[in-house]
Amino acid sequence: MSSNKPYRVGRSRTGLGLFATKPIKKGAKIVRYFGPLLDSRKKKDDAIENKYLFELNGRWTIDGSVRKNIARYINHACKPNAESDVSAPSRTSSPAKRSTTITAPTISRPI
Repeated sequence: MSSNKPYRVGRSRTGLGLFATKPIKKGAKIVRYFGPLLDSRKKKDDAIENKYLFELNGRWTIDGSVRKNIARYINHACKPNAESDVSAPSRTSSPAKRSTTITAPTISRPI
């Protein structure tokens, strides 16, 4: 089974990670980070603890522990080599419509 994706999930000494399988051009979109949106103003949301929380700002956080969200394995390294781009479709859209894309600042391995 062949994949067009320039990465794979693999095991390292410290756990699972996302590894480049071919060169990735600078600025290329790699993967979208998604999951339920948590509001730090709500006690039940603020109390959630897991390894895969992506903070959008002081109030909103994405819970990336969703099993299909392989972006949760990216940049778990001592020297991260990818960047995030948090964007909303429009100024009037709700925070739940926000998406986060991980992009490559350099061509390197692992991600």
